[in-house]
Amino acid sequence: SPNRADLYSQTQAARISGKLLLSVGWTTSAQATAIAQECQAAGQTSPWFRIMPECGCSTADGYGVWSENVCAPAQFITQFSLTAIALRAVLPNCKIIYNPQLNSISAPTGQSNGWTNLMSGFPGVYNASTNPGGCDMGSWDGYDAIGVSAYQSIAQEAIGFYQSQGIPWGIAEWGLWGSDDPAFITMVGGLCTTANDCAFQCYFSVPGSENGGIDTVLSDFPAS
Repeated sequence: SPNRADLYSQTQAARISGKLLLSVGWTTSAQATAIAQECQAAGQTSPWFRIMPECGCSTADGYGVWSENVCAPAQFITQFSLTAIALRAVLPNCKIIYNPQLNSISAPTGQSNGWTNLMSGFPGVYNASTNPGGCDMGSWDGYDAIGVSAYQSIAQEAIGFYQSQGIPWGIAEWGLWGSDDPAFITMVGGLCTTANDCAFQCYFSVPGSENGGIDTVLSDFPAS
């Protein structure tokens, strides 16, 4: 199936001095192994991988190239597991992240093929013996375009789900969506605390020229 394994190389991985968080699409076991080997060769022995991010959405990352948007939940879980097992075989210290798009945990938009909520494709928690293809952490993608109150409510539901599974959670991709929104920044900051069991957060800072005209660079919005 189509994939984007060609995007990752030793040269790119070696440029990263901090924690490396990679999005990995629909891969064969061999392709996932090759990605992990490139990371290892570049000295990245404990990267984090979000496999087929935005799970099942018609507008998922990869825009159809990665194929996860055609998966029924059972297919998604099977493919997620295959990729996770291959990555861990090379990089036993890597972390695997389940990463839906924050539309709604109970009534998602843009999803079909049997997905009834954002956790329909949840692969279960990693266990070396009983679930070697499971995930280590939970996360989501989401921007202020859905509104502050809606985002906060849906995020709290997602947090509750991950906490019920006993795994750390974080926000793998978030940000403003083309305009100032100080209330949104304050709200997300309130979510992302150690007291709330947040493990990480990644602000998605991309100029409009590289993001379809939508600027997400925080410094471009001084009120936020």
